[in-house]
Amino acid sequence: MTSYQQISEEIYVNQNKAIYVTCVCTLINFLILFIIAVMLGPVAHDAGILINDAGKSLDDLSIMIPEINGLIPEAQNTTRILGHMIPRITQGMDILRQLCNKVPECHLD
Repeated sequence: MTSYQQISEEIYVNQNKAIYVTCVCTLINFLILFIIAVMLGPVAHDAGILINDAGKSLDDLSIMIPEINGLIPEAQNTTRILGHMIPRITQGMDILRQLCNKVPECHLD
């Protein structure tokens, strides 16, 4: 055998080995991807359920938004009233504390 034929055979054998190794690595990668896909199946199912629930919640919220918009002016008015009343309430509590300090039976906590 000439050296050219030996080199050709070695290259042929090395190419076959490379092909086999590539096939084995591809099979391992495919198995890993398959296992990951099987494990993600229930997660995707749960995500679908959560998305449907979120959609229902958004529908409920869209029904409530007009009512909430109607309550906002009342809440602003209540906040304004409380803003005016808090100093008076604080002053009244101070007066009650002063009166309570003079009467031993009074327990204002």
